[in-house]
Amino acid sequence: MSERRADVIGSKRFSDDTVQVLNSLTLNAKRCKQSFSSCSEIVEHASGLNEERRLSALSELWLGQALRGDKGPAIDDATLNAYMQSARYAYAYLFYTRRTPAERAFDQRGPR
Repeated sequence: MSERRADVIGSKRFSDDTVQVLNSLTLNAKRCKQSFSSCSEIVEHASGLNEERRLSALSELWLGQALRGDKGPAIDDATLNAYMQSARYAYAYLFYTRRTPAERAFDQRGPR
């Protein structure tokens, strides 16, 4: 169960849900870390993903980018921007998708 709930914060790797989104777009986590801009662009504009999956994956991708850049007491602009992008996508996921936060309170993440 803990393996299934692993995410970029706790285990330093993307959650299963984000990995599934990447796989559905013929991407992988390693390539996304190496070429983050193109990977996040593909996820943002790909057809075939519902908005909840897209926004939650983008939030986790940007959070991973921020955590990789956050190496000391001072945060550079790129790292701060990555944290802000993650927060924007998380907010959009929670409040601008079809279901309300209360409707998905007990979900692992989003609908499959």
